[in-house]
Amino acid sequence: MTLPLGLRQVMGSAGVVGGLAVWALAGPPALPAPTLGGQAPLAVGWARLVASGSLTAVNESSHTVTLAIAGLAHLEEFAGGGAWRSQTFSGTRVVHLLPSTLFIDAARHPLSAAKVRTGDASTVWAVVRPDATILALALQVTSLARFQAVRTDPYAAPGAATTGTVGVVLERSGSMLDMLTPAGTRRSVVMTAATAIGSGGPPVAGSALAPYDILRIEGPVNSDGSIAATRIDVQFAASSAAQVSGPVERSLNDLGGLVVGQTMIATSTDTYIIMRAALARFGDLDPGRPVTVYGTAVRAGDTPIGLQARVVLAR
Repeated sequence: MTLPLGLRQVMGSAGVVGGLAVWALAGPPALPAPTLGGQAPLAVGWARLVASGSLTAVNESSHTVTLAIAGLAHLEEFAGGGAWRSQTFSGTRVVHLLPSTLFIDAARHPLSAAKVRTGDASTVWAVVRPDATILALALQVTSLARFQAVRTDPYAAPGAATTGTVGVVLERSGSMLDMLTPAGTRRSVVMTAATAIGSGGPPVAGSALAPYDILRIEGPVNSDGSIAATRIDVQFAASSAAQVSGPVERSLNDLGGLVVGQTMIATSTDTYIIMRAALARFGDLDPGRPVTVYGTAVRAGDTPIGLQARVVLAR
């Protein structure tokens, strides 16, 4: 196996604990500052990794898992000037889990990190630093059926209501919101002066609600099918989110990974993919299609390394 230069440089200093490689964490070069409100291109010597295998260890205290890679994995190291060097990657590797690492099952439904166990067949969508540290944007458990009956909303704001209508705002006209639900139906929402708005944080004015916000609505249904909102909980505010736009450069259909604007992006079934004011499938995000992605930044300390998508607007 031929490793990228940055990875080869640390091979001689890697320690071994219990037969597993342990890599030094100090001294990697910093990534460039993000631009365009969320773009996080990798610096020279950093790499993208897609690797599958089985988990031989899950260490909650160190926030790591150990992946025994099945066969050869695919690694692309950024060589500068828009060039990437494809490499093979193998062996048993420690994968670092970040606070924003997305955990998903084989159907890309979100999971709790606590459900990941030793022995799980898994796939990782990750950044590899020049010192060979692997940082997971998404960890997919591909072998288990035990998650299929359990669905949660991992993005609910603290204190958010647990009942009501959830959806993403498509348009706003005065006090009326046009929303698209996870089932793909359109719902009109009427706000009044009595509508309470919460976000799990500072107070939110009704005038601040805008397209591509994700909301949970409570209130009675009018005779015309619209909802008279008594309470609105803001689960995601697009106007203050990280954002990146451009053509899809890479699409990993089974894993839900994207590259847009040189930025690695993780998605799940809770990501709203919108095309022509309707829900679209991840498979519609073929390379070359222009998109705008709204989400939360994935960071390793102060270093932005990607984006966890909440809304993808495709054209």
